[in-house]
Amino acid sequence: MSPSVWISIPPSTQEYLSSPASDTTCDEEEDNRRIRPWWPACRNLLKLHGFRLETVGDVKQYYRQTPSVSPSPHFDVYRDLDDDTLCPDAGLPDNLFRGLRTTDGKRVVIKAVTRRSRELDIIRFLSSPSARSHSMNHCIPVLDIIEDDEIAFIVMEQWSSQLIPDGGPCCLRPFLSSMRQCIEHAVFMHAHRVAHLDISLRNLLTDYRGNYAYIDYELSRRFEEPNPLISGGRLGTEVPPECHTDNCYDPFKTYSPSAF
Repeated sequence: MSPSVWISIPPSTQEYLSSPASDTTCDEEEDNRRIRPWWPACRNLLKLHGFRLETVGDVKQYYRQTPSVSPSPHFDVYRDLDDDTLCPDAGLPDNLFRGLRTTDGKRVVIKAVTRRSRELDIIRFLSSPSARSHSMNHCIPVLDIIEDDEIAFIVMEQWSSQLIPDGGPCCLRPFLSSMRQCIEHAVFMHAHRVAHLDISLRNLLTDYRGNYAYIDYELSRRFEEPNPLISGGRLGTEVPPECHTDNCYDPFKTYSPSAF
């Protein structure tokens, strides 16, 4: 993603969505499209719910507190701007933004989705009290779901995609634990008729306290029928062999060997 500075005036026709609506006439595709919010317009809403988006000042403070980390070249675009200017992470897609919880400074990642999306429905289920308390549910912890008009913001704890921290250690026990938790969550989802459809190392995070979690349910589906068949699926990070054909396949029995 090329750097862009959040200082221009939002489009008058859409305060939140700065990307055009899908041209498709299929309501389902429209509901599950990826959206790009106009993040500056979302600041007050998020603040009312106890969260704020990461600013230039926050990034400067991070680099001051961790001198061993070299500033990203992307940050050069923002370095001389006002500390209150929003500072998007160049490594994240436009529908994600880093932030903090105002009460304690806990770091979060906020994802924007449409309110009728499958992803939001699945996140609601996986984050419900009964599902969240299950030992085999390893969905990323969700702190809040904030809704406004046609858009919803999923506020998640910020974990790391770097599964092995700098300096290690890298040993068998943590590796086996991560694999066990990955398999457990897949079993848990499948038992509740949820197929993730994008299992890969890129969608696995850790909190460095022995916990691992799945993220990114953008392609996920929840089925009511006992023996569902689907086709396609080329948008995932790891593409199973079945997706290279036009044949239908069982989403619960299809995975890419390279996912792990």
